[in-house]
Amino acid sequence: CTFDALHDYGHPEAAARRVRECLLPGGSWMIAFGSQAGERALRGVLSGAGFGDVRVTAGTPFHTVLQARV
Repeated sequence: CTFDALHDYGHPEAAARRVRECLLPGGSWMIAFGSQAGERALRGVLSGAGFGDVRVTAGTPFHTVLQARV
């Protein structure tokens, strides 16, 4: 799980790609982020890193949680 950090990394797509490489088939990565990060931007990062199934699993007015599956 990553909480409100992925969008702050110098190379978020490379970091996401590394997480994907560490997951077994069917594995999930949970990413919680604040509204300022932008769901569309994070979906683009995750897609670029090779995650094919990304969905919102929870949300509040201030945070959203995405599940990215291998």
